[in-house]
Amino acid sequence: MKKAIFSASLVAGIFTTFVAAASSGNGPAIQHAISAAVKATGDNNTQFTFLPNPKTVDFQDMDASVDPATDFFDFANGNWIKNTAIPASEASWGKFNILSDNNNKVLRNILESTAKQKNEKGSVNQIIGDFYFTLMDSVKRDKEGIKPIQGELNAIDALKDKKDIAK
Repeated sequence: MKKAIFSASLVAGIFTTFVAAASSGNGPAIQHAISAAVKATGDNNTQFTFLPNPKTVDFQDMDASVDPATDFFDFANGNWIKNTAIPASEASWGKFNILSDNNNKVLRNILESTAKQKNEKGSVNQIIGDFYFTLMDSVKRDKEGIKPIQGELNAIDALKDKKDIAK
């Protein structure tokens, strides 16, 4: 098998057949489209493997019925716009909202799992865990008010001038 060298005709052929197959939304149709484009250019020794990856472009969101030369936005996003409702809690909605929500879930899992571990006193994990649970325990926080930091507030109140800050 030789390495894929993308000539202009190969790229054009792949793009044209790829767009047509993308509307079907399945990997085998796209694989077939790429293979057909390669064969159409007479380069039968190049092999391509298509593995759909949900973390990249979602071709099902494209609207292949729209001419990309006329309206590229609707071509690239048409099915997403047609098939995706904006949640009632949101003013707008897109892939980056989904990405942000997923990232927040991952971060929350990291914080919660770190906080639940037996961590050495004074370690970064212990500080993160304590900080996280302090922020999340709104009932305790509201009940205690400023008592946990009252000493620091008193020290600030005791400052007389700029020189006292350095002490």
